[in-house]
Amino acid sequence: MEHKFKQSKLLERALVTKNYADQKGLPADFHNEVFEKIGDALISFLAVEQAFNEHKKLSADIHDYRKEYVGNKLLSNIAEKMDLYELVKWSEGQKGQSQWQKSEELYADCIEAIIGAIYLDRGFKEAKKAFWNLIHKYK
Repeated sequence: MEHKFKQSKLLERALVTKNYADQKGLPADFHNEVFEKIGDALISFLAVEQAFNEHKKLSADIHDYRKEYVGNKLLSNIAEKMDLYELVKWSEGQKGQSQWQKSEELYADCIEAIIGAIYLDRGFKEAKKAFWNLIHKYK
């Protein structure tokens, strides 16, 4: 990832699953779920903004366009290409279950959490730039 964090703890937190945090006795909020929600909202907005900019109108087709960028398939493919599985702090139970390694939803959640962390670290403009850089580099 090309983004340089001012607050490295944000990236660290973005890579911690709730199950891992619970298992290790980390502070109750030291996991990526909130970042994931922020990232999901940002990615949804960016996809709709891009669709509008390309088509200059909003229509029913916007849902399909949005789904292309917000869908788990694309985000999980990016996460796999980044070898994100190795960086995320998974609980012992998560590590032991092979479906976790292949779960599109979990991989997508991690990308969303990272985008959310970038937003909290540097703001909207940098989060937007980071998201589109990921899309262009790994799509």
